[in-house]
Amino acid sequence: MKIPVSLSLLLCIALSGCGGSPLPAIQVAAWGDSLTAGVGGAGVSYPTVLGQLIHATVFDGGEGGDTSTVIAARMLADPPSFGDVTIIWAGRNNYFDQAQVLADVASMVAALSTPKRFLILSVLNGSYGSWEAKGGQGYGEIIALNKALKAAYPHNFLDIRSLLVAQYDPSLPQDVIDHANDTPPTSLRSDVLHLNAAGYTFVGQQIFKAFHSSAFPWY
Repeated sequence: MKIPVSLSLLLCIALSGCGGSPLPAIQVAAWGDSLTAGVGGAGVSYPTVLGQLIHATVFDGGEGGDTSTVIAARMLADPPSFGDVTIIWAGRNNYFDQAQVLADVASMVAALSTPKRFLILSVLNGSYGSWEAKGGQGYGEIIALNKALKAAYPHNFLDIRSLLVAQYDPSLPQDVIDHANDTPPTSLRSDVLHLNAAGYTFVGQQIFKAFHSSAFPWY
């Protein structure tokens, strides 16, 4: 069950103070695949972390293995969610089909009620040998998809992949290798792709910061 949280409350938490007229109550929903569901996080997912930061439950619409098409279908089958603040993390399981991912994300955004309040997260690359490392074919497809998503939603895009890559620990040799490969660091992953509790915590914190950043005037 999703619990309403007001924009004014979110701003109060972020700015340590309240004032002005109350804003309408909203809900927050996260749609995605296993990375939204928190696979590998030992009970920690970014929606749970974000919920703790905003003192409300964030609906977790993540299902392992879902392509962007399946994610879109699940969201579109839930009209009551169309007025929510919506976080979309889709395309990891079919990033090689850029046109389809863009069409699926567009269908989700189009369904949202006005005013549309949404955030698109960039697709992660994993540690699959040279395939998704910098210079690999899979890497190139992921970067191209993320560039296309940013171009389509310049005011609603958060490059969480790059933020994770930058969180590498220079004291850890494998993290240094990961950074050279432009891959999220092993210290924040539970396997070749999925994040661990620290990784999902970081994602939740970055989304919380994005909600209150001047870079996202839609909020």
